[in-house]
Amino acid sequence: MAKAIRYITGVTALTIALLVFGTFGDKYINFSVPQPVETGGLAESGRIDDGAALLEEDQQIFAAFATEADPFAGMSYQEVVEKYEGKRIQFGEQCQSIPSYLTFKTGTELMLDNRSSEKRVVYLDAEGYTIAAYGWVVIPLTTRDLPHTISIDCAGLYNSGQVFLQN
Repeated sequence: MAKAIRYITGVTALTIALLVFGTFGDKYINFSVPQPVETGGLAESGRIDDGAALLEEDQQIFAAFATEADPFAGMSYQEVVEKYEGKRIQFGEQCQSIPSYLTFKTGTELMLDNRSSEKRVVYLDAEGYTIAAYGWVVIPLTTRDLPHTISIDCAGLYNSGQVFLQN
């Protein structure tokens, strides 16, 4: 009888541990597989710097964005930077957010600008955005619960920055 109780207790403890790890492990241990923006995320468009070399797959993905309806078609990187002056977060080689704290009204478009030579996955809360080396994406900032502080995580650097959303 005592053996059966120990067995049931052990199985129960193992089950609880696996449930907790399965629920929270990907956030703190970074086991999650990032969902790229190119497959239907919230990003509206992305462009690369003239000097950046992309893999053939990335070039095909970005070519799909360059359509007549693309609001950034024909715009250079510098023109987009000027358009999103004050509404841009840069990520450097160490994936630090520059600036690290911004405040916006809901509905504002934000430029996520990767100045690294490596492709990056940037998370705003739990939503991941894949940004090519020297690439960028523009995303709308929306939420139903206001005010709200969005946590920015980049390449394992948790809480690299924050965006405060308000009415």
